[in-house]
Amino acid sequence: MTNSMLRGISVGMIIATCLLSAVYFFSPKQGNKVTKEDVELYLSNQNLVAISHQEYEDLQTQHSNANNNDTSKPKSDKKEEVVKDKEEESIKKFTLTIVSGMNSLEIANLLEKNQIIASGKEFNIYLTENELNKLIQIGTYNLSSDMSFETIAEVITK
Repeated sequence: MTNSMLRGISVGMIIATCLLSAVYFFSPKQGNKVTKEDVELYLSNQNLVAISHQEYEDLQTQHSNANNNDTSKPKSDKKEEVVKDKEEESIKKFTLTIVSGMNSLEIANLLEKNQIIASGKEFNIYLTENELNKLIQIGTYNLSSDMSFETIAEVITK
């Protein structure tokens, strides 16, 4: 290439840059304005409800009053409630089927969804940090919610 060709190309690039910059900076901005209808649609899709600030404060007050009333109960009643709550919590059982192509995150999320573990993300981190995510075996496994991460990992990596 000759010097005049290079100069012509560079001048063309400078002019194109100037034109694009002018269009970008001087054209009217078309921002995404959120309308009331957009918010209502989003809330209805998410099964959420919007309340006013006053309603929120009233709910906060009712909640704090309810907590104050709970503290006035005799201690023996509270112990009975705790025992009842523990009895209601049952151990969940789940049959996990691991098929070819499943990764550790999919397995962890499946266990969380079926209430075997509290956090699929934490279980996936446990598997990854201990390099067990590469040792997961295809198969069907009987698991329960009283198993630890270590026990579950041991079962699915045999």
